[in-house]
Amino acid sequence: MDCKNCKNSVLDSDGFCSNCGARKVDNRLTFKYFFQEFSEKVLSVDNKLLKTIIHLFVKPDVVIKSYIDGVRKRYIDPFGYLLISITLSGISIYLMREGAIQSIENLNDTAGLQNTEGTKQMMNMIYDYSAIVTGMSIPIYALMSWIVFYNKKMYNYVEHIIIYLYTNAQFAIVNLVAVLIVYATKQTMGLVFSFGLMGFYFIYTAIILKKLFKLTFVQLIIKSLYFLLILAIFYVIFSILTAALMYLFLGPEYFKQFARPAQALYDASSTLNCLSYRFL
Repeated sequence: MDCKNCKNSVLDSDGFCSNCGARKVDNRLTFKYFFQEFSEKVLSVDNKLLKTIIHLFVKPDVVIKSYIDGVRKRYIDPFGYLLISITLSGISIYLMREGAIQSIENLNDTAGLQNTEGTKQMMNMIYDYSAIVTGMSIPIYALMSWIVFYNKKMYNYVEHIIIYLYTNAQFAIVNLVAVLIVYATKQTMGLVFSFGLMGFYFIYTAIILKKLFKLTFVQLIIKSLYFLLILAIFYVIFSILTAALMYLFLGPEYFKQFARPAQALYDASSTLNCLSYRFL
């Protein structure tokens, strides 16, 4: 018989095509075959996706260093893993958007906020472009990391991008699980939840960098402070640019619609912080 993929001749005794390596399939699809394929491709311990997720928790430095050193078959590549995580994070984005809009409506009912529709539009824009923002934040993280570890000269800028492709993808999956738990339990601890996730990301990234660069605890503290300093500089620059863009595209009338100056400052700063959180 001929291979159904490449049309190469395949012997009846062969289980795979010698030309393209595809498995020989000579039976119709059945539930038994479908379950076997599902078990082998998805549930198997040897599955690359499952292995990548688990190993990025237990030995993340091995996963990242393996890819940088040229190992390409053991784990999912960082670009593919990021795309998978972004696809899965669509669920958490939907739930977070719903929660954010509900919070705005609750504030409107209790505090009498003005221009809630404008704030909702801003929130929707943030979540609509969340995937783009995530992709844009990775080179920024990598640049800051490359500056912090410039004296080490172990990894170049592109290799730092690989580090943050994996860490951001893993964080997106953790974020999805956390959002599902919070949403399922109907808890309203949004601020604590957000700070908890940011704390997890910072600690998780610090552990990876400590292992990759073989840092002592004291060196890790110094590098972390250095990183926070650079992050603060980037945050100020980004906040100024964000405020300028908001003023340019929304116009001064957007800010004049707020009834009380104090409330306007709170609402504008909340929007800026939310934008900054999504970018940085």
